Amino acid sequence: MFTSSGQRKRDNLVRVGTFEGLAEVLRPVINEIPGMVSQRVKSTGAGASGSFSTPYSRGWARERNKKGLQTSKKDFWFTGDMWGTFKLVEEKIDAGGIVFTLASDGSLGHNGEHLVDIHSKNEGQNILELTQEEFNEIDKKIMDAINKYFARWL
Repeated sequence: MFTSSGQRKRDNLVRVGTFEGLAEVLRPVINEIPGMVSQRVKSTGAGASGSFSTPYSRGWARERNKKGLQTSKKDFWFTGDMWGTFKLVEEKIDAGGIVFTLASDGSLGHNGEHLVDIHSKNEGQNILELTQEEFNEIDKKIMDAINKYFARWL
């Protein structure tokens, strides 16, 4: 920048960090989300807005019983494949910020994502959604990570 007389004016801006550096400290927090959601669903049978609305069908309950799996609550767990593919699949960093995408990693073809879509449609809610409590916990961890990151330059 220059003054009205053409002399170079010193910018008073301090450059602190980069989006890449910030993404690096946020990534471990984002990577906690899939485990958090799958653990809740598997242990409680609860979606983000409460219990899932539909019980296992008689036929599917029979198949689950054959494998020694519980049928009292819907946990969408049979082989574990669907939950095992739910992870951070994309990280986009540009001038607008950082976007993390969590989804099926495609290791089952489109089957993991397809199963999530089917179950979400049947339940009338996204089965991978965070509860408000989980969202608040992740939000706090994100803010803590951001504060620690920027504290380096203050």
